[in-house]
Amino acid sequence: MFKNYLKTTWRNLSRYKFISFVNLFGLTAGITCCLLISVYIIHEVSYDRYHKNADNVYRVERTFINAETGDISLQLGAVAPPFGPLLKNDFSEIKVLTSILPTGNQTFKYKDKLFNEDHLYFTDSNLLKIFDVQVVKGNAANALSEPYSVMITEEIARKYFDREDPLNKVLLVGQQYNCKVTGVFKSFPANAHMHPEIMLSFSTLNDPAIYGAEQLKSNWGNNAFYDYLLLPEGYDAAKLQARLSAAWWQY
Repeated sequence: MFKNYLKTTWRNLSRYKFISFVNLFGLTAGITCCLLISVYIIHEVSYDRYHKNADNVYRVERTFINAETGDISLQLGAVAPPFGPLLKNDFSEIKVLTSILPTGNQTFKYKDKLFNEDHLYFTDSNLLKIFDVQVVKGNAANALSEPYSVMITEEIARKYFDREDPLNKVLLVGQQYNCKVTGVFKSFPANAHMHPEIMLSFSTLNDPAIYGAEQLKSNWGNNAFYDYLLLPEGYDAAKLQARLSAAWWQY
């Protein structure tokens, strides 16, 4: 019986070639579009899900409220630098906190090699405790603990050092200061929301020529820092959010 169905189908296709082509083309195009849309949606909802702590990681945001009307006048995904130390000090339920400062284009030099780099982040070793980063060289626990330390991707390591061991090599940053390579890591996957290629130790920002320790403590107007929190398993983040809103509304 199935063989007869095939014969009948082939006869109809041969007899009505144009209509058959239109039908088959429409069916193929429809299936292809559905598959492409499905792949796109799967990719979008997979962002940062590869982290083992994904369900317990939160980013601190800043909301400005009009004092007269009570309306929200501005919402930011970044905060000012003093928030990080205050969060660590005031909220014991936070297991790990890391602050990140992305920067714009910067030059890096090694011997006679000079490149402009875009994906430079100031951060600390806590980032590697919150997010899953594959470190292939160096000690992840303390690679960013000292000032003027830097971790780089494998691609950046090859670009500057070719086949040399990159550890303890010195890079000149922006014609201003030297930093020592203390680690190498694999590039973040495509479904990560950030893609650092160079991570400089956050403590380097204490240098007044770069940012300044006093600025980190008192500059409430520079909302360019991203604070990420790791909360305990099963902790209700709404409780922390309510405490933050009640305690820090004045900032």
